[in-house]
Amino acid sequence: DDVTIIVPGTEVSISRVRLIGTRRADWLRAARFAVEDDISVPVESLHVATGQRASTGDLTDVCLVAKPVMDGWMQSLSDGGLEEARIVPDTTLLPPGAAPLDVGTHIAVSLPDRRFAIDKSLPAELISALTTHAGAATERSGDPLLTLAGHMLSGETGIDLRQADYARRAELP
Repeated sequence: DDVTIIVPGTEVSISRVRLIGTRRADWLRAARFAVEDDISVPVESLHVATGQRASTGDLTDVCLVAKPVMDGWMQSLSDGGLEEARIVPDTTLLPPGAAPLDVGTHIAVSLPDRRFAIDKSLPAELISALTTHAGAATERSGDPLLTLAGHMLSGETGIDLRQADYARRAELP
């Protein structure tokens, strides 16, 4: 039985980059280089995970997570006996163009060309502007986890952050 742990999109930055190479290791190296000028922290302090690439040269979603955050999630998995679980940001479980989803502390947004989370502690005017830009009313379901699980059942697998240094034992080279 596969277990998926859904983590908040507010802890994950998602960029779209053009990846080169044929191996995931090449993609990860290319992704680090591609985002280096767009971030305000040293790229070495971030864990990078890539989504599935449709074909060579296509834009692909790349997740960036602070290594201490990723380490904390890994420790929680270990403490809970879930060492083999997938770790997936909630924003990557929404189909492209889906209505923004209110998940409690933040709103997950998945536009056709980008995915992000809006922290609800931001000023209301900014939240309104960002959700209006998303083009649809925010979905406020009774249980956002059930909504995300429904997307998973419909085929949205999200981006598993368990890559490179955080890969499951069976996936290590």
